[in-house]
Amino acid sequence: MLKLGEQLGIVLLTLMACYILVRYMLISGAKVLPYPPRPPTIPVIGNIMDIRTPSAWLKLTKYKKTYGLGRSVFVLNFLKAMNDLLEKCASKYSDRPVLTFANDLVGLNRVDSEEWHAQCKLAHAALGPATVIDYIIMQEDIMAGLAKDLLKTPKNFYSLIHVAAGKIVITITYGTQPSTTEDEFIFIAEKVNRIGTQAAMPGTYLCDILPILAYGRQAVHDMLNKPFEYVKKEMVYVSPLQAGTAPPSLVQRLLSDPPENITNMEERIKGTARSMYVAGADTVYSAMLTFILAMALNWNKQHLAQVEVDRVVGTDRLPMIEDMPNLPYELFGWFLTPGLAYRSSKDNVYEGYFIPKSTIVIPMCGQWIPTCADVPTPG
Repeated sequence: MLKLGEQLGIVLLTLMACYILVRYMLISGAKVLPYPPRPPTIPVIGNIMDIRTPSAWLKLTKYKKTYGLGRSVFVLNFLKAMNDLLEKCASKYSDRPVLTFANDLVGLNRVDSEEWHAQCKLAHAALGPATVIDYIIMQEDIMAGLAKDLLKTPKNFYSLIHVAAGKIVITITYGTQPSTTEDEFIFIAEKVNRIGTQAAMPGTYLCDILPILAYGRQAVHDMLNKPFEYVKKEMVYVSPLQAGTAPPSLVQRLLSDPPENITNMEERIKGTARSMYVAGADTVYSAMLTFILAMALNWNKQHLAQVEVDRVVGTDRLPMIEDMPNLPYELFGWFLTPGLAYRSSKDNVYEGYFIPKSTIVIPMCGQWIPTCADVPTPG
């Protein structure tokens, strides 16, 4: 007689087999037109392994349809297709992928349209033109410290730049100064970022393929609540001799003077603050690493940039934010990775190919950049 554990194992395997069979029958039965072209697949798991490489974005430039177990991914490599689907048919391609691990288990829940607009309103209220000047000195101090650290240990530039980028975003968001508390917040936020980066890639976790599998979300809970509660504590008025000491920050401003017509305020402030780190830290980090790469690969441009800095700034101080109008070199016209993934909300047909509902659509933004042959020579 089978033991209880063996019986449960057989039941689970049977349910999994039935799930795969039903999904296959539903998808196969609904399809009349062919799918877009795709690379060779492995039985059952399709192309799920193709995406698990450090240079997956290069592979995606060649693929039109890739990985998934009962789930389709449509990679757009051409500008016309991107415009036709994501612009002209935006109503069918505005959803975001449903990722069980990221959304339901870890707590990186999808933000619907209403929530997104509310968080944008909060961010704009706290980071308008009149308030950003409050953060200039802080940014310059952190960058001066980074410059000194790079002189001492240039081989550690990866980690030094990562920490500096995190400090800027954490300080703007929560007002904390370089300290043990801030380091804790950076550690928590980076942990969530690592989880989120992996979880946002469909197929990384088995529970994205079979949503029956699930587990915890402590890191995301800490990221939402610990720094937020720290700011609230610092804002508390104790006595005339011990008033609230929270420095200016996004969270402090929103708690002190919340915008009107925003419901569920505290939870939305937490979500807005979390989004600041998720969106901001890696952006700053990537831009700074891009600068180092550009200078290492282009010595002549490095010389021109140095001449420009010496001409505008001199040799007695570091560049300041007020020098930016006179320093036109910039970093953001660089290589572009795939854009954010979308999800089709309805079955659709494009160029004679069937695109089923819930297909993940990835636009290859790098394909938007004109090639050298397409760009006329200046003058």
